[in-house]
Amino acid sequence: MMGINWPLVITDIFYGFFFLANLSFGVAVYVKGSRQALQSVFLYLSIAISIFQLSHLLGTYVSNPIVSRNILMGNLSVFLIVCFTVHWLMLAINREKIVSL
Repeated sequence: MMGINWPLVITDIFYGFFFLANLSFGVAVYVKGSRQALQSVFLYLSIAISIFQLSHLLGTYVSNPIVSRNILMGNLSVFLIVCFTVHWLMLAINREKIVSL
C-alpha cells in the first residue's frame, strides 16, 4: 500500500486554486477594460495558461503512466502562451506592427 504524496497533493491544490484565480482574473480584466484588443488578448492568454494548469492536474492524477506522459507531453498550450504573451506585450507598449528582422 502506498502512502499519500503530500507535496504532490499540496502542489495540485495550489494548481487548482490558481487555475480558478487565473480564469477569474482574465474575465475580470476583460469585463472592466477599456482597450478592447489588449483585454481580449489578455483573456486568451489567461485561458491558455489555465489549459496548461488543467492538463498538469489531469496528468498527475492519471494512474496509467503512459497516459499521464501523453497528457503532460502532449500539451500544446505552451505555444499559445508564448504567442499570446508576445502579442499582449506588443499591444501593451503600443506597438501596432512588429518589425521583421
